[in-house]
Amino acid sequence: MYFNDGTGAKMDYYVKRTVQLIQHCSSGGYGEYTARITLTNTAPANAATSLPKYVTGDGVFGVEPGHVATNVIAYGPAQARTQAARVDGKETPAGSFTHADRPVGVLRVDLAPGQTTTVELDFAKVVQSSTAQLDVTPTVQNTKDVILPDEAAKGCTSATP
Repeated sequence: MYFNDGTGAKMDYYVKRTVQLIQHCSSGGYGEYTARITLTNTAPANAATSLPKYVTGDGVFGVEPGHVATNVIAYGPAQARTQAARVDGKETPAGSFTHADRPVGVLRVDLAPGQTTTVELDFAKVVQSSTAQLDVTPTVQNTKDVILPDEAAKGCTSATP
């Protein structure tokens, strides 16, 4: 999981995030996973005027001052595919690419001060038999506070495919 500050400034400092990997019951002999990412803009409500322009970006890259734009880039397991994406439970289009035989889902989210959103990216046709591993871009948050324990979908008998 990679995060890129699309604000073109320093607003990423104000993003609190958690990431969790959810393993779904196997379908047709293939594993399925969802990467669930929750992001919160912790900037003050008056960030547009209380923070310096070099922090907010001053709207130069099309992001309203005080808001945070984050490019969320999720790499799935080798040979799998990006299946679907949701923002706050609603289906949404996402960029779907391949890099080094891995599917890559890409979304951009824009958060006002105090706003929280949850992004989910589904990966299907997972053929790996080893336990999935979740890594994230280092941020000002301690990694142990960002990565939540893996979760198996209800009704599955195992945490691995």
